[in-house]
Amino acid sequence: MPGFHSQSQQQIEGQPLRDQNVFFEAVPVFGEDTSKAYVSFHYRINKNFFVFIKNRSNPTVEEYVARGELIVELLNAQGVSVGREIRTINLSSATLPNPQEQTSDIQGAMQFTVPDGTLSIVFQVDDKESGRSFVEKKQTVTTRRPFLKPLEVSIPFFVSPMPQGRTPAQFEVVNRGSEVVYGSKCGYLLQVYLPASGHDFQVRWKLEGRRDERFQERQDLGGSGFTLFPGIPKLNGEESQITYDIVPSQLPWKTLYVPLSVETLETGFYTVEFEISLGEQKTTLKRNFRVHWPNKPLSLNVFETAVDALRLIAKEEEVEEMYGFTSFRGQQKFREFWRKRDPDTTTVYNEVKAEYYRRVDEALRRYSSTKENDGYKTDRGRIFVLYGSPTSTERFLPPNSTPTEVWTYQNIRRRFIFHDPVRNGNYILSETESF
Repeated sequence: MPGFHSQSQQQIEGQPLRDQNVFFEAVPVFGEDTSKAYVSFHYRINKNFFVFIKNRSNPTVEEYVARGELIVELLNAQGVSVGREIRTINLSSATLPNPQEQTSDIQGAMQFTVPDGTLSIVFQVDDKESGRSFVEKKQTVTTRRPFLKPLEVSIPFFVSPMPQGRTPAQFEVVNRGSEVVYGSKCGYLLQVYLPASGHDFQVRWKLEGRRDERFQERQDLGGSGFTLFPGIPKLNGEESQITYDIVPSQLPWKTLYVPLSVETLETGFYTVEFEISLGEQKTTLKRNFRVHWPNKPLSLNVFETAVDALRLIAKEEEVEEMYGFTSFRGQQKFREFWRKRDPDTTTVYNEVKAEYYRRVDEALRRYSSTKENDGYKTDRGRIFVLYGSPTSTERFLPPNSTPTEVWTYQNIRRRFIFHDPVRNGNYILSETESF
């Protein structure tokens, strides 16, 4: 990257957030057999949940392994199990995973045939090495067999459409419960019973919520776009992703995909209301969700720090404008600054901004002095934020001379030389070379 120089739905508001390594959702669905009720279960577990140890069974191979167990159970009102599945989790890695680094997720899905009614969910993940457990018993899911009435709809869940032209049509489950990832493009998938021709079928949606978690700026959207597929969703669960194929049905079921403008939403809490109509008939439903930025740079969480770090690339008057206005107006100026530097303005996620503040975080961690959290203000921190990690770093510690560090950047053909004249770890930029 170039340098920067020049019910079944989780209760999400007012509730503590769950372990961000674990997500799950139980979604009632309608099947081809209308005499039965079904519930699909999607889960996502980050590999950082598990502890990896050296595989001693084969000492000649550099391998680290982790072991776990997943238990999913559905209980009726009497506490009797009506659905249960246990899965063993075995993981391996050629290197010891770094807990500070982003790792891939284990994903999976299962489907249960269940009686009508409200069922309690037991979801448990165990790590066999550390003894760590994640247990959730507070959520419920209400299931029923379909009534087969016009405009009858199922509970919607978030998906991302797979590339067009696939036969059958396919969607990937977002699989983060009532959360969607900041900047992602997705929408709701649901089933609708549509025995009529559907020529007058319409969908309208209205979305409203808090644009910013701190200052609670409102953000309201709406739309009427949708895609209607003949048939019902069929679950396909894999370790890397969960998808649904839209397959034919003997009944007049349709699968409805409603794209929302989620990619334009700031982090915060939102409510979306749907009105689905066929002529004079109407069905309405409402869902709550949260837009979350996993691995958001910590320096972006403190507005004063985020603005102060801009002094490396912004004009002084731009920084003072962000500080000088009210909090609300300062936030607007901050967003405008980064919007001008966004390579893709169709989404709220700004790759340049995210990388910049990731570097600020790293500079704070690596180069801050013991007395002050000032890593991005030091010479090494400043160069790191502007240019990223050097191609190579050399350190010289001669016994009778000043400690020296040499950072080489092959991509810009420059070399930065730092000295530590008082031997306190505060390296000063003393020379820049081009080659």
